[in-house]
Formats: sequence, structure tokens, C-alpha cells
Amino acid sequence: MIQHPTRNTTQQGFTVLEVLTTLGIAGIIMGTAAANLNSLGNSPANPANQLVGYVKQVRAKALSSTRAYVIAPISPTQIGASYADNCRSPTFTADGPLRITLTSNAILTDTSWSVCITSRGLTTSSMIVPISKGSETQQVEIALGGGVRKL
Repeated sequence: MIQHPTRNTTQQGFTVLEVLTTLGIAGIIMGTAAANLNSLGNSPANPANQLVGYVKQVRAKALSSTRAYVIAPISPTQIGASYADNCRSPTFTADGPLRITLTSNAILTDTSWSVCITSRGLTTSSMIVPISKGSETQQVEIALGGGVRKL
């Protein structure tokens, strides 16, 4: 019969390396969470982030459906999208579900803009869209290549 050596099970606990690794990972997670929560206190940043996400969503829809989409303000607080075969089309069909209402009582200070996103995800023009809430203003840049970012 083969006998295996027995382990000494009286020692319990964590090594210093295990504790330091756990604390390091927890610190990284808390630092990342604090950086992401910091933007929640800036009131015009939330509608600006909402517009950035909306433009990305419409761009994805244009790519997936191989149609051109035009994004334009419906009112100072609402933005909608319409589609056609290309950006030069004389008529566009409104995409009802693809509409947003800005949050936090924010408004678009300029409602005369529109941007067309081609079926390849590129925009036909670049622009900066200002969003304001009271005396604070945030800007969203829509770039010529189809990129979008909060300034």
C-alpha cells in the first residue's frame, strides 16, 4: 500500500502578497468608479453624453440598414432621425422610435442644424452642437468622418 505525505493543516490565513494584491485591485476599481461618477454632478454633461450616445446609435443604424440617416432637432428639447437611400434624396422618412428628449431641462441653443450620416457611417459635414442648462453650456462635436465627442 502506498502512503501519501500528509499536509499540515494547522496554518491558516493569507499571505502578505495576497492581501496587497487584493487591496491594489480594490483601489483600482474604486478609482475608476470615482472618475466615472464625477461627471454625474455636471448637469449639462448628462444631456451632452445623451446626444453623443444618440449620434452613435443613429450611425450604427445607418451602417446596419445601409441607408442614409439625417439627424436634426425637432424642437429645442427633442432630436429626431429620418432615413432615405442616400443623403441627396429629396425625401426622408421619419424613424419614429429613433428620437430623444434631452434630460435635466437642457435645451439646444441652435435648432437650425442637421447632419446626414451615409450608409458607410460617414457624416457629410462637421459641426459643434451647443447644449445649455441655465447659464452652463456643453458642446458636442460631430466630426466629418462620423466620430462624435463631448468637448
